[in-house]
Amino acid sequence: MRNILAALLTAALCLGLAACGPAPEPEPTPTPTPSVSPSPEAAEFALACYPEAGFHPITGSNRTNLALGGLLYEGLFALDGQFQPQEALCASASVSADGLQWSFIPRSGVTFSDGSPLTAAEIAASLNLARTSPLYSARFAGVTDIAAANGMVTVTLSRANGALPALLDIPIVKETGGVPLGTGPYVLAGTGENLALEARSGWWQGKALPRDTIPLRAIQEADDLIHAFDTRDIALVSTDLTGTNALGFSGSFAAVDYPTSTMLYVGFNTADGPCRSAQVRQALLRGFDRAAVSTAQFSRHAQPAALPVS
Repeated sequence: MRNILAALLTAALCLGLAACGPAPEPEPTPTPTPSVSPSPEAAEFALACYPEAGFHPITGSNRTNLALGGLLYEGLFALDGQFQPQEALCASASVSADGLQWSFIPRSGVTFSDGSPLTAAEIAASLNLARTSPLYSARFAGVTDIAAANGMVTVTLSRANGALPALLDIPIVKETGGVPLGTGPYVLAGTGENLALEARSGWWQGKALPRDTIPLRAIQEADDLIHAFDTRDIALVSTDLTGTNALGFSGSFAAVDYPTSTMLYVGFNTADGPCRSAQVRQALLRGFDRAAVSTAQFSRHAQPAALPVS
């Protein structure tokens, strides 16, 4: 019995000593190598178009196609952010002493996308076409004649208009019987529904372009446009919140405001009812909260103004 007890004590002592000794170092656990997930491919930058609606920038009526015109065509003047006219295809302008005749000299060295030079005759033809188009005819209410002679374009007015250059940002085209040619940085390429805007060589401004090719996605109706934007098949759409048929878009996207000449105004019936009184009209105008309308109705995408000026 004594031998058994001694053996147990010896075993316990050995266990105690082992527990007090240095613990064995753990085996190093290898660090897992993080797997690299492939980054999602960036969506191709593409724009929408309505091929069946035509692309004429003067006689056309499709707003989506007309918006593409700024990449294909240029005017005698271009409006800056303050709606001030800056010379584009016009090298110089002069007006007669009575203000009834304007003369415009085309910029030299400008060519259409087929390489042919810009001439005064094409400018006059484009402006005369605009006089008869629903899109631009209102601008020419005071114009009696537009003619090209001696390398310049002459516009004759029935009454003086010092702001005429601001009305002449109308696209200048060269007719071909199909899609007219322009002097802008891009040219329409392809056929049918396989269309794209291709950067053209020889653009007179010589500025670097962000893309050599901009694919165009064929759209048939408004629902197609909304779906193409929601699925990122197209990268950019323009919508007018003041329009009666403005399209609605949902989801996550970046919104960028840009100035336009569109103005909404409050009108009074001065022929009948309480608004015949000037005092009533003044009271209503003072109580009308333009800032609240801009915020609530247009989600801050409008600027309140007390006067009909920019």
